[in-house]
Amino acid sequence: MVTNTRTPLRTDRLRPLNSPRNITVVADEHGCPISIPDRSVSKRVAEILDTWRVSDEWWRRNISRHYFELLLDDGCHLIVFNDLATNEWFTQGV
Repeated sequence: MVTNTRTPLRTDRLRPLNSPRNITVVADEHGCPISIPDRSVSKRVAEILDTWRVSDEWWRRNISRHYFELLLDDGCHLIVFNDLATNEWFTQGV
């Protein structure tokens, strides 16, 4: 059993899990990712494994995203999405 330390809760240290992070993506003329520049190396997209769109929460803040599950040429899996409202790219944990 864990003993109570009587330490007050620090809600200022809470953060959402799996938050999207900005990422740079090079896309083709159709908006499909073709490479992910990473520092001095550019990782090429070997295969797009899946793609889907999410449009939700119109009553609060419009969310319109195009997601891609990618297999990179180095064997890594990555999920990225294009925020269709701002045209910014993000990555979200696999």
